[in-house]
Amino acid sequence: MTLCADLFWSFRSPYSYIATPRLRALAEGYDVALAVRPVYPIAVRIDGFFKSLDPLWIPYLMRDSYREAQRAGLMIRWPRPDPIMMNAATGEVAERQPYIARLTRLGVLAAEQGKGLAFLDEVSRTLWSGGVDGWNEGPHLAQAAARAGLDLTALDAQAEADSDRLEAVIAANQAAQRAAGHWGVPLLVFNGEPFFGQDRIDSLLWRMRAAGLKARRGPALRPEPLVGVWRLDRWEARFEDGGVSFPMGEDATGQIIYEAHGVMSAMLQRASGEAGPAGRFVAYSGAWRLAAGEVRHEVSFASRPDWIGATLTRSAHWSDDGALHLETPPEITPRGRAYRQILTWRRDR
Repeated sequence: MTLCADLFWSFRSPYSYIATPRLRALAEGYDVALAVRPVYPIAVRIDGFFKSLDPLWIPYLMRDSYREAQRAGLMIRWPRPDPIMMNAATGEVAERQPYIARLTRLGVLAAEQGKGLAFLDEVSRTLWSGGVDGWNEGPHLAQAAARAGLDLTALDAQAEADSDRLEAVIAANQAAQRAAGHWGVPLLVFNGEPFFGQDRIDSLLWRMRAAGLKARRGPALRPEPLVGVWRLDRWEARFEDGGVSFPMGEDATGQIIYEAHGVMSAMLQRASGEAGPAGRFVAYSGAWRLAAGEVRHEVSFASRPDWIGATLTRSAHWSDDGALHLETPPEITPRGRAYRQILTWRRDR
């Protein structure tokens, strides 16, 4: 039986951002349906909210959210620009809020198309991970929407044409949020019981297990088997025409580490001979997560500057002898040959 829960979520909440990778993994790994219900941030919903706060509230929020992101293995920086227009010194919030209105309406539309959680995840990473300045300009939102399987141009057109209806949906979400027993985000509501905060996901899972929570059937990729230290056994490029090459030679060496809290690092080097197509050495590190049956390496530091800020996607499977095979998406050589890179790893510890 599918278990259902409501998710009340805001694009301006660092805690919503921190919670979303776990929630996406929950929905992908278990027979759970999360109804995505975007709401406006509390600064917009409650007039004068920041004017009445204790002066310690904001400094603690900043410290705690950065700490929680670190604990979750996520990079974090306050979005640039801020999704809401607000005078930080006075707490005055502008009446007109084009950024957060656009984001929240898009979130509602994504949810209506069955891709709400993926959209929240991809867009919040664009805003909050620290890799993008000017998220509201250029291709950033379009790329995030595309990763969620959506077309931003079509969404924006629909949001403009349907703005009144979408505002009514957001208002209904906010009313339902308060009726459930809390005003904050992220808020999950299961069987009428509210679970507030990214640190209450475990409590939600505990309650769901008591209600019969089941893992999804099929060959779903789970994080636990990946965690640990792996030694490179073989790195090859397989061409569609049947050819095989070795980017760093047949005796290339390397190590990849997946930590349980979502941090990863990888180092690969040529053991002998002259540098091949991939050079003599490559290393990178960042966050890792599972999505749609793939491993995604979200690169923060790299020996290759063009990888910094990129997401490297790998399909993964195990052979009968326990080896881990990570496979890249298809690539094309300058001469037009299609190939995939396959890296075989064996557990070191």
